[in-house]
Parts: sequence; structure tokens; C-alpha cells
Amino acid sequence: MIAGGGAERSGAYRNFGERLLHLGVKLLAKAMFRLRRHGPLPVPTSGGAIIAPNHVTFVDALIVAALCDRPVRFVIDADRARQPVVQWFVRLAGAIPIAPRKEEPATLDAAFRLIGDALRAGDLVCIFPEGSLTDDGEIHDFRPGIERIVRETPVPVVPLALRGLWGSLFSQAHGGPFKGPLLGPAGIWRREVEAVAGAALPPGDVTAERLEAIVRSLRGSMA
Repeated sequence: MIAGGGAERSGAYRNFGERLLHLGVKLLAKAMFRLRRHGPLPVPTSGGAIIAPNHVTFVDALIVAALCDRPVRFVIDADRARQPVVQWFVRLAGAIPIAPRKEEPATLDAAFRLIGDALRAGDLVCIFPEGSLTDDGEIHDFRPGIERIVRETPVPVVPLALRGLWGSLFSQAHGGPFKGPLLGPAGIWRREVEAVAGAALPPGDVTAERLEAIVRSLRGSMA
């Protein structure tokens, strides 16, 4: 496997609640979707690393967590993190709220600090480099914040393409989440979702532009 940077953890859970949450997420994701993973997810068995997927729906984190054998810390939108139900998830899963600098500079600075701390502690962190959900099914520009993260905390980055989620009830294909049909091809029940991972990039090779190009290539035309 690929070695991560910083002080290494064994990939262990921080507490029983986190272990239970991860198990529940796996069961829920497999009940809701027909998940197909094209090959193993090349993350280290221990030590810090970043997973960088495209961002199609607000349940993308559910899919990524279900694909991983290690617990994952997600970087999520600060406004969403303040929602009552999501607050519980943030605390239990150690999610990291983030916001644009022009809106909440202190939140953004805190996010970079917490991401760095997590990676140095040997955690697996998932960052959606687009910064927001796609509103047209296409992959939007990857933001340069990920370059700052790996520059300050050098760890491998795993590009990941999620396919088959656009058009689902959780996407913005119908004008917003939960505005489409509940059942049928666009619904939530047993929709086929594919995950295609690329080889982990060493930190010195990571740029937002290169990472975006790889994820685009992995996803192909299937949104």
C-alpha cells in the first residue's frame, strides 16, 4: 500500500460511536444503492491521506464512507454542518466545517488548521475540491485549496470519480435535492452507482488542475 505522511495511526476508530456510525453508513449505502467499485481504493492502511472525489449529491459522503475500510473525516459546508441532525454527525464523525473566505474567514482558517492536524495524526480525510455540488452534472473547476493543504501537510491524494448519481433524488438535476421522483430510475432505491479510483498522487505532484483532469478522465461521460 501507499505510505501516508505524518504520525501514523493504525486506521483505528476514535471511539465506539464512530465505529457504529461507520457500520451504519455502510449498511445504509448498500441498502440504498447498488455500489460498484472498479478495483481497490488505493488508500494507505494507516497514516494520513486525502480522498478527492467529484461532488454530485449531498450523500456523496455516504458513498465514500461505504467504500472505505477506514474511518473517514469529511470536510463539509459550514452552513450544512450547523443543521441540527448534521451537527450530531459532525461531532461523532469528526467532520470539519469549511466556508468561503469572503463569507467566514475564521471558519476557513480553522478548517485548514483542523485538516492539517487530522492528516498529521494519521487520519483519512475526504475533500471535495469543487467546493460545492454540481448544478448541471458536469465537474466544476477544482479549487486550489487542496494545493495549500498538501504543501503544508504532505500526504498522498487519491482521485476518485463517482458515477451514476446525477439525476438521482439527491442531486440538483430536478431543481434541488428531493425535488425529483422518489421511486423509479431517478429515485433512491437501488440506483447503480460506480466508484473509479486513480492511483494515489504523491504530494509533490498534486495540483488542482491535474487532480481535476484525472477525475474527469476517470468519470468519463457517465455523470
